[in-house]
Amino acid sequence: MINKIKTYAKWIISVILAAFGIYVWSMKIKKQSDLNKTNKDIEDNNKKINDVDNKIKDVVDKKVEVVGDIKAEEIIIQDLKQEIKEVSPEPITDVTEAKENIIKKTKRRGRRPNKNNKTNSVTKSENK
Repeated sequence: MINKIKTYAKWIISVILAAFGIYVWSMKIKKQSDLNKTNKDIEDNNKKINDVDNKIKDVVDKKVEVVGDIKAEEIIIQDLKQEIKEVSPEPITDVTEAKENIIKKTKRRGRRPNKNNKTNSVTKSENK
C-alpha cells in the first residue's frame, strides 16, 4: 500500500511540476510577445518622431525663407517711402495760376438744346 501511495505521490508531484512548467513556459511566451509588441510600438514612435523632426526642419527652412523675403520687402518699402518724401508736388504760388490750371484740365460745354423737345428750343428774343 505504501508503494501505491509513493507511486501516486510521484504522479501527483510530476503533474504539479508539469503544470508549473507549463505555467512558466506560457508566462515566458507572454513576456516575449509583450516585449515584441513594446519594441514594435517603440519603433513606430521613433518613425513618427523622425517624420515630425523632418517636418519641423522643413518649417524652419520655410520660415527662414519667409523672413528673408519679408526683410527684402521691408527694404523696398523703406526705399519707396524715401522716394515719396523726396518727391513733393510743386506748390502753386498764385491763385490765378490755379484757376488757369483748373480751366485747362476741365472741358467746358455749353448747354445743348434737346432736339426732340421743340418747346424748349425757343430763343431768348422770342421770350421778350
